[in-house]
Amino acid sequence: MKALVLVQQELVESRLEINALKGHVERMQRNPFAVNTGRVPQVVGPAEPVPPHVTVNIPTPIPLAAPERYAGDPHKVQIFLTQMMLHFSCRPTVFPSSQARVAFSISYLTGDAAAWVVPLVSGNSPLLHDWDAFRREFERVFDRRATTMCADRELLELRQGKTELVTYLAKFNRLIAETAWPEDKRMVIYHQGLREDLKDVLAQIDPLPTTCVDLINLTLRLDHRMAERSGQRIKGEKVGTQVDRVKTHEGGTEAMELGLVRSSLSREEREVRRRTGLCLYCGKKGHFIRDCPVKPKGRDRLGRFVRPASLINKPLEN
Repeated sequence: MKALVLVQQELVESRLEINALKGHVERMQRNPFAVNTGRVPQVVGPAEPVPPHVTVNIPTPIPLAAPERYAGDPHKVQIFLTQMMLHFSCRPTVFPSSQARVAFSISYLTGDAAAWVVPLVSGNSPLLHDWDAFRREFERVFDRRATTMCADRELLELRQGKTELVTYLAKFNRLIAETAWPEDKRMVIYHQGLREDLKDVLAQIDPLPTTCVDLINLTLRLDHRMAERSGQRIKGEKVGTQVDRVKTHEGGTEAMELGLVRSSLSREEREVRRRTGLCLYCGKKGHFIRDCPVKPKGRDRLGRFVRPASLINKPLEN
């Protein structure tokens, strides 16, 4: 009994020590500075929050081709400005200010355009610090079609002719962007410039689209189908011509002898004829190609004309 009592006392003391150690460990976790004390020291002020870890993702610049240098061609003004705007929109960190955009544009000027910008740079013009103002002045000087009257006249004279529809559409969109034509007038002008065969197909469609965009999409689909049909027609005409040539000869046997309707055998078909004992020339049983009654004389095993041995060394008569 005394031994049991001693064991129970030791267990109780062990539990007390374990609980004391747990409390000490918890205090150390809450405050690592309370190592040798049983109390947690008072905190003088609120602990400063740890700043979060911020990951900065730098976007990869889009690979763009270098703009084409501009020398003063009035027909390439909008192309040059479009290339500039593409670089500005895709790389905003590279061109954060108007001054950077103007400087980048000036670096691609040459010829008359470069000569025009020299006094602006030497005089430190305000245009060098304002991209929008620089662009407007640039268009006013070099874009002779920027006036509404010039663009309207060129648009009214625009015709598709023998060019592709996409080429006509590109010119139409470029000119229509410089004008203020309403929707219904745009449809009339676009329809007026189409080639005649496409107009004939549109005349059979009722009702026609009510917007210029829908009319453009319709003509693109029709032009694609008409191109496919034209290719089929040309292919059919070639086949018909070959058939007519065959029919000009008397009898099917003679046509076969002339090699007009017999085509070369594929490797698979040749193997099938050999296994089944068929003639490699006419495809019938009972003989081989060297004894084929259909194969014309003077031809080799492939059906090609050969010159008799007696005439090989004989000179040709004039």
